[in-house]
Amino acid sequence: MAFKKTNGEIGVDPPDRPTVKSNKRVIEIYLDNGVIFSYEVDSPEKVREHASAIIKTGYRHNDGLIFEHYPPHRILKIKSNNIPTKYPDTTSGT
Repeated sequence: MAFKKTNGEIGVDPPDRPTVKSNKRVIEIYLDNGVIFSYEVDSPEKVREHASAIIKTGYRHNDGLIFEHYPPHRILKIKSNNIPTKYPDTTSGT
């Protein structure tokens, strides 16, 4: 899908990562080997549920041909955007 950048240029979404459609949210799972898996869920509540389950039990990848299970210690982070909260935090570093 094409989009207009702030500098006026036309950009294109990376083909290997889904874009958010309507109210769907994209969950991205970052593994220790650099692989990023992503998929869509229906709501922010589902993002929280899935993230919690993935951290506890690991990530199960199934593309329809191959099933792979990655244990929790292989997961570096789970990311999703546009998740509302009553408790926003800040980030700082040294």
